[in-house]
Amino acid sequence: MEKLSIIIPVYNVADYLPKCIQNLENLSYKNTEIIFVNDGSTDESGQLLEEYKQKFDNIKVIHQHNNGVSTARNVGIKSRDKCSQYISFVDPDDNFDRDIFDKMINRIKNTNAEICICRTKFYDENGNIIRITKKFPFDILESLNDYAFATEYTHYQAWGAVYKRELIEKIYFDDSIQIGEDALFLLSALSLSHKTVFDNTCYYHYLLHTNSVMNQLNYKKILNEDLAIDKMRQIAMKYPKFYKTFEVWVATHAYSNLTYLYENDIIDIKFCNKMKKQLRKKFIKVIIALKITNIKTLILFLSMVISPQIYCRIHRRKR
Repeated sequence: MEKLSIIIPVYNVADYLPKCIQNLENLSYKNTEIIFVNDGSTDESGQLLEEYKQKFDNIKVIHQHNNGVSTARNVGIKSRDKCSQYISFVDPDDNFDRDIFDKMINRIKNTNAEICICRTKFYDENGNIIRITKKFPFDILESLNDYAFATEYTHYQAWGAVYKRELIEKIYFDDSIQIGEDALFLLSALSLSHKTVFDNTCYYHYLLHTNSVMNQLNYKKILNEDLAIDKMRQIAMKYPKFYKTFEVWVATHAYSNLTYLYENDIIDIKFCNKMKKQLRKKFIKVIIALKITNIKTLILFLSMVISPQIYCRIHRRKR
């Protein structure tokens, strides 16, 4: 059984660590190295990790100043056991099935792939299922050109996947961006992988925090995510078929961003013009992708493409 390195960035999650440790120790795949990178936590996370390290032989703990999740994951990658054949990423507040790594590593072995990706269930803090990623329309991907970048089923996170060591050694998390770093990392991995396999089982269970920065749209987040998208575009442009679906995905994000900016009276002319340009290029496909059938919503959508003033006037009247 080849060794698997599981890398977990930690920042102020002391309440979730006992459950996280329990899940990790209950894994059916036993040859694991668990690397916790404490990213400058100010709660009891660091102390708890040191206690767990004394209790379990397969746990490694690294402490660093608060530099962000990307730096923490990069430190984990560099600190892994050189004998590890596989690498995976887990967030400490998430859950996963006991056999997640057995199943996914077997899929990699049986298909001679470099990445295996599973589906995800998203939960709120009360344990209610918010959404489930749709079934992948493909089992095996041998070229990024065959990967349809559509928001309804596409996986674009670092977690919920297992990567072969040789692939991970070629890429890193971009620590210059704080939002969208997962999507950029995965896209880089997919572009380099000669074969990626997909498992339609929901092995990974992601916790959506109501007060999480990821769930609160704001101007700073929009600008930061746009940096990631620009870097992703550089990769996507090398694959013409994939690029077409990627641009539709970008346009749907532009729609969400413009909606937030206009409704909060944030009119950054240069940035809004960039978003409008992206939306105009694919506006018919965005209407189809977002399933806009209500005539009033459609009018609102079209006004957004034309002018923020018209949109705001219609939106206020609608309220």
